[in-house]
Amino acid sequence: MQYLIVQFWQWLLGAFVLGLVVGVMFARRKPGSSLGQGWLWILLYALVLGVGAVLAASDTVLGEQGFMVETAVLFGGVYFAGCVIGAIYRGQGPEAVAAAEAPAEAASEAAATPAAKPDA
Repeated sequence: MQYLIVQFWQWLLGAFVLGLVVGVMFARRKPGSSLGQGWLWILLYALVLGVGAVLAASDTVLGEQGFMVETAVLFGGVYFAGCVIGAIYRGQGPEAVAAAEAPAEAASEAAATPAAKPDA
């Protein structure tokens, strides 16, 4: 695995940056909400990554195919980490904080303004 990191560090960096961009662009989670509708895909991706990691660590797949499995697990993990960090940033970024504060400000202004009484 160290060989892969040394040889492919530029490509790993590219995969991480791509994951960041994808996470920021496509995260739809609202601040304060639960994981959302994508939880099934996240679990499925993590399961496939975990199976690949077990295969790579146990040397079940040898030779060139083992090299491909290790490379896929490494790149998939780096990309996944970038997606998660990008999605967290999207949920915690300045726009999300402003969007979360806007309804609270509107509610406090409505409560502070006395209601108009209809003329009878």
